[in-house]
Amino acid sequence: MRCMSLLIVVSMLLAGCSAEEELIFGGEDLRAQDSYRFILQDSSGDLWNLENHSGKTVVIVFMYSRCQETCPIVEGNIAWIFEQLTPEEEEDLHVVAITMDYRQDSPEVLEDYKAEYNYSWPHLTGSKTALESVWEPYGIVPLEYDDESGDNYEIAHQQYTYILDTELKLRVRWSGADWPADLFLEDLRTVMAI
Repeated sequence: MRCMSLLIVVSMLLAGCSAEEELIFGGEDLRAQDSYRFILQDSSGDLWNLENHSGKTVVIVFMYSRCQETCPIVEGNIAWIFEQLTPEEEEDLHVVAITMDYRQDSPEVLEDYKAEYNYSWPHLTGSKTALESVWEPYGIVPLEYDDESGDNYEIAHQQYTYILDTELKLRVRWSGADWPADLFLEDLRTVMAI
């Protein structure tokens, strides 16, 4: 009888382990890697610390306010996803956008940008050094292309969007701007249920 009880306990533990391994995501499965913890300035001028958002699912978006092509698509998808969430799901989620343009995107510029598009989530900025310390571990390498004046420049970049679990572990990464929002939402809900 004792052996039978032990077998039942072991099989239950193994079932729990295999359920974790069987998670299937539409985006790239990052296998619960540690995330880089950062502190940046938000558009109201306050400091925003990733560590303070442990206990909730976190989505990290990389963008910049002058981006005309990919960034509006990604943040538009995030806005659509918010509309699909239940109030309970919204309560358990933090979204944060991090600029790739330290020259242009001051807190004031990002505040105006948020207001223009009616985005409710924080948009973060900082010095070149502070932002680079965040970009690197998240695989972001912005490349600036200047014209002769130096004021008009373009930024080419990877378009990664991350989903972190409640322990701030990296769970899913979506690449590009044209990812299907409905599949991202499925991944988000899967991570929120972990």
